[in-house]
Amino acid sequence: MFSGMTPDQVDQAGNELRSQADALRAIRSRITSLIQEATQNWVGSDIGRFCTDWFNDGALRMQVTAIHLDEMANELTQQAAQQRCASQADPLVAPGIAGFDLPWIPLGPSPAVKPGENLNEMCLVPGSSEDMEKQLRDAGLLNDQTNALFNQWLDNAARHGVSTEEILNIAKEFNITPTDFEFMADWTVFTDPDGKSFFLLPDGASGEDAKKAVLMTYILNGGTDYGVADDLVDLDGDDHADEKSLQNQGRTSNDFQETPYSATEAHRIETRQSANSWTYDQDVPFAQRQGTPLVTTPNGMIMGLGGDGVIDSFSLKGGTTWGDIFMMNIDDISDPTAAMKSVIENGSQAGTYDDGSLYLGNDLDLDRLLHHEEIHSQQWADDGYFGFGAGYVGQAIWALGDGSKIRYEQEAGLADGGYER
Repeated sequence: MFSGMTPDQVDQAGNELRSQADALRAIRSRITSLIQEATQNWVGSDIGRFCTDWFNDGALRMQVTAIHLDEMANELTQQAAQQRCASQADPLVAPGIAGFDLPWIPLGPSPAVKPGENLNEMCLVPGSSEDMEKQLRDAGLLNDQTNALFNQWLDNAARHGVSTEEILNIAKEFNITPTDFEFMADWTVFTDPDGKSFFLLPDGASGEDAKKAVLMTYILNGGTDYGVADDLVDLDGDDHADEKSLQNQGRTSNDFQETPYSATEAHRIETRQSANSWTYDQDVPFAQRQGTPLVTTPNGMIMGLGGDGVIDSFSLKGGTTWGDIFMMNIDDISDPTAAMKSVIENGSQAGTYDDGSLYLGNDLDLDRLLHHEEIHSQQWADDGYFGFGAGYVGQAIWALGDGSKIRYEQEAGLADGGYER
C-alpha cells in the first residue's frame, strides 16, 4: 500500500517552523541587547556605523529568515487543511503511513466527487489566494491569465486576512485585472521587513503613471501594517532602545487604530489624489529633475529623499509632506537611491550624520511615520494648496516652532510623527 500526506505530521512540522522563527527573533533581540550593552559607553560616529551595520545587515537578515520560516509554516498548515478536505471528500484517499512517500492512487473514480468537479477546487481553504482567484473567476471579474503582481496582490491580501468579499469589491469597483499591474512589472522594487513592496518611479515617469502606481501600490500590498508597527523599544529604562521585532509586542503607542484595507479606503486615496493633482503634474517631474528618487508607498502616497541643493529647502526637520509627496530630510547623500533602499529595508525613520553619511536604526517605525504623513496629504487635499500652506505657516508662527502645538501635527498624530505628546 502507498501513502499520501499525514496532515497531523505536516501540522506538527508547521508548528515547529513557527517555533524556530520565534526562536530566531529571540536570538536577534538578545544579540541587539548585548551589542547595546557593550557599546553604551562608546561615543563617536564609529558606534553609529557599527550599530547601523547590525540593524541593516545582520539583524535584517534574521528578520527576513524569520518571515520566510513563517511563510513556510503557513504553507504547510494550508496543505494539511487541503489534505483533510480531500480525505473527507474522497474516502478512497488513504491515510499516511510512515515509510512511504508515494501518493496512493485510487483505481476508479471517486464516488464522492461529482462528474466534472475539480477536487482541488472543492478543497480550497477559505480566504486563501487560490480561493480568491476562483471566486473572482466565478464572479466574472477575472477572465485572463494572472501575472506575478496580480498573484502577489492576492497573496498579500490573504496574508493580511483580507476577506474574499473585500477583494471582490475592489476588483469590481476599480475594474482590477492582471493588465492593470503590467506597467509596473519591470520597475525596481524595495521590500520592507514586513514584506511590503515600494516601487521606484523610473526616470521620466509621467504624472499619470505615478498617480496610477500610487493607487495600485496600496491595492497590491493588501494592508499597511500600521496596526502592528513595532518600534525599537526601551525595555530596561536606560533610555536606549533594546530590541526590534517583526510583530507588535504591545509596547508601541500608535496615535490611531488602523483603518482596514478596503475599497472605501482606496476610493478615499483616489479622491485625495485628484485634489492634490499638482503633486503629479508638477512636483513629480520637478523632483526627478533634481535627482530625487521617488517611491510609491503601501499606504498610498509617494516618498522621496536626496537630490541637489535646490531640493534641500523642501524638507525640514524629520521630513516634509507636499501634497502627496513626503520628502525625508536626507540631503546631500552620495547615492540617494541606495539610501532609499536602505531606509525601506530597515523599516524605520532615518537621518544623516554630520559628515552626510546615512544613519539607520531610528526608533520610529516607518509604517507609523508614513501614516502620519499621509494624514498631512489628506490635510493638503481638504484645505487646498494655499489654505494648507498658509494655515500651517500661521500655526507654526503661533507655536514658536514647537511642532507639538501645531494643530495640523496634532491631527496627524504627534507620536506617529516623532513628536512628544
